[in-house]
Amino acid sequence: MPSQFVRGPGPIHHLESRADASPQVYRPIRFVYVLLVTVVIGILLRAFSFEVAGLDWDESLYIVMAQRWLRGDLPYVNIWDQHPPGLPAIFALMQMVISDGVLAARVAALLAVSLTSALLFASSDRFIKNRLAAYLASLLYLVVMTRPDGLAGNTEVFNNLLVTAAAYFLLPEFLKQEASIRHGRVLFAAFLLGVGLQIKYVVFPEATLLCSAVLIRYWSLGIGLRRILLTALLSILAGLLPTFAVVLYFLDMDALQQFLDANFRANVDYLDVPLSFATALSRLRFGLLPISSFAVWALVTVVLLQFYARSPTERWFGTFLVVWLIAVAIDIALPLKFWKHYFNALLPPLSLTAGLGCVLVGRAFLRAFALATSVALAVTMAPIVALLVKHAPDSRSIGRLNVPEAVAEQIEAGGTDGRDVYLFNYDPIVYAYAHAKPPTRYVLGIELADFSVSSGALALLEVNRLLMSTPKWIVIAEPSPYDFGESIWTRLQAMLRGYQLYGAWSESDYIQPPIQVRLYRRKGDGGVKSDIR
Repeated sequence: MPSQFVRGPGPIHHLESRADASPQVYRPIRFVYVLLVTVVIGILLRAFSFEVAGLDWDESLYIVMAQRWLRGDLPYVNIWDQHPPGLPAIFALMQMVISDGVLAARVAALLAVSLTSALLFASSDRFIKNRLAAYLASLLYLVVMTRPDGLAGNTEVFNNLLVTAAAYFLLPEFLKQEASIRHGRVLFAAFLLGVGLQIKYVVFPEATLLCSAVLIRYWSLGIGLRRILLTALLSILAGLLPTFAVVLYFLDMDALQQFLDANFRANVDYLDVPLSFATALSRLRFGLLPISSFAVWALVTVVLLQFYARSPTERWFGTFLVVWLIAVAIDIALPLKFWKHYFNALLPPLSLTAGLGCVLVGRAFLRAFALATSVALAVTMAPIVALLVKHAPDSRSIGRLNVPEAVAEQIEAGGTDGRDVYLFNYDPIVYAYAHAKPPTRYVLGIELADFSVSSGALALLEVNRLLMSTPKWIVIAEPSPYDFGESIWTRLQAMLRGYQLYGAWSESDYIQPPIQVRLYRRKGDGGVKSDIR
């Protein structure tokens, strides 16, 4: 029968057999070994990006926020953003150990990806006793997160860790057969998801659906409704603890109003910013198409489990992954913006699904188990590897000029007091490299352009204020990545008559058209054109 396990030839099949024969008592030391290996592999795959700036300007904003936070400039008061403070807080902690903000962010991302990978291994190894599927899931996640969109320390990288950790604690409750509740596991998982909410609020669907799936499972096992409702209430309280802590912090810092405005009012207005159908399709293309070889497993694995699952536990495991994927799909769609890095949230459950799916393909071809599993793995990884090769020549990669760092070096060489630099529409990481205090709380130019409604900025007045201060240095990207109003461009061009071009650099990535990064210096401060590339 297809669903009946039959020992087949080949070392890979033998590995699966040994995994399933493992004892019921799980050895935590195995997780430690795997974590060490994932860190080593992660370093080998990601080390080239440790000093590459410009991978994601959102990451740059968080780095600058963390740097300024350590110097007493509060988020939302001195630097505006519409996201919770969790990621800048993580970066600030890392910058206390590693002063280089970019390196600190990339090391933090490395640790988050490696730990997520190790937890994916533990999830398959411990709960469905399939070590081969565990190894494959762990490896697939490490590789797919080496894509350009997985290298930057963005919110999804860290929420993937928290959601995967929460899933690890919820899984045994979902898979159990006896009518019992281990509140410690459920409440800790809810707390982890609550921490995720303070990194990005869109993790709410994962928190709701994964916890609800466990509660429904309790009900199906015959546990009384009163006990289930009590568990739900305690879980909600545990999930809200991180938010309560953050609110109390900003209340104590006399910045609660700014925090609430940025985190609630601004996000409501952000949802109202229209997105054209053409733009949505373009973002779906760059977000979903690169991971399409992973995405197909969401359907294929569910079908294969109906025929080749070795136990009911494997089928329940597949059900949990489906719930997880549905939750993430809601997470991605909720803001109605479809930025490409949003789709990284799909990768933990897809890696588990793909790892198990490759093993199920092998079971479908028992006499050629090793070959079938290897072919399935190769087909899954081939588009990702091709993507890495294709984008290797991008300017934001190994062996190319770090343009933001080059701009900052020219600023420092030409003289700066740390308060005379204005980035009009370019990567805010220049502020960090130049050790400069941003002259505006709207560090990302897009908050004064496309998203001025959600940021609440009076764009023309703010830009005019900045230009009237006649900063010594102005950095402009052309053509502009952001859509400023015509009046702002007119004002800027008039102001530049009092400036001279001091440096220019070309920069490109794999999505946006190439830009010229121009550094202007105020006339009368000395110096000539310094670096034109």
